[in-house]
Amino acid sequence: MAADASGEPSTSLVVLHVAEKPSVALAIATALSGGQRFRSVDGALPTHEFTARLPLGNAAPSLRRHRVTSVRGHVFALDFAPGPLDSWDADPEGCFAAPTLKSPCSAGVVGHLSAVARGAAELVLWLDADAEGESIAFEVAHVCEPHLCTTNIISSRKSVLRARFSAVSPAALLGALKTLGEPDVRLAAAVDARQELDLRLGVAWTRYLTRRLAGRFGALRGCLVSYGPCQTPALGFVVRRDHERRSFTPHPHWAVEVELAPLTLTLTLTLTLTLTL
Repeated sequence: MAADASGEPSTSLVVLHVAEKPSVALAIATALSGGQRFRSVDGALPTHEFTARLPLGNAAPSLRRHRVTSVRGHVFALDFAPGPLDSWDADPEGCFAAPTLKSPCSAGVVGHLSAVARGAAELVLWLDADAEGESIAFEVAHVCEPHLCTTNIISSRKSVLRARFSAVSPAALLGALKTLGEPDVRLAAAVDARQELDLRLGVAWTRYLTRRLAGRFGALRGCLVSYGPCQTPALGFVVRRDHERRSFTPHPHWAVEVELAPLTLTLTLTLTLTLTL
């Protein structure tokens, strides 16, 4: 662990913190800097820098430079690799065996992460504490880790750490910094599986339904009939509620008001009666 002449840890080593969105990154920088003024740089995404004496996990607090930035949700998106499925004439059944690949959602975000990771010795992942956040955490680590320094601030720990928090208050964020752990590969793998199912089912059924229904209903000719494992059930809820509203039969009802006045207390109760005639 590098140190200066006074024996203090060298502030030339940087801890990089990455949040899921810019507003959370700003909250983290504000909390960890202890209210001191920090330098903010606008780029593809805002980056905040400051020096502070903070712990990382259960280690004793020490003076380090901190760099806080964010992404905007997922860094990579899943799609089919170039091939026969590029054509709508391909058999939809091919969607279930076709190879897939992940590509950047935004080249600017990937470039930004690569740039801010250079010179950092430690990466702290502040993504949301759910399965989706865990998946994004691994995406961020995939981009940043190759650019991290080989010298770790805490040599006994891995260079990639995970902060888990449920609020963005200073107390919650500082508490998360003291209880750093490792990213959970199982949660990220669950999201990968769900994304692949969504892609394969969504594309296969969308193409099948579009081709099948367009040939049977003239009004759908030239239209895209979209299917998705999430959007289709959600549409079902909307349609069911619309049917309930349209089929609702109003009934007369009466309100009975009762006044109770014991001593100085006056209480009014309203009882609604609905009678089916």
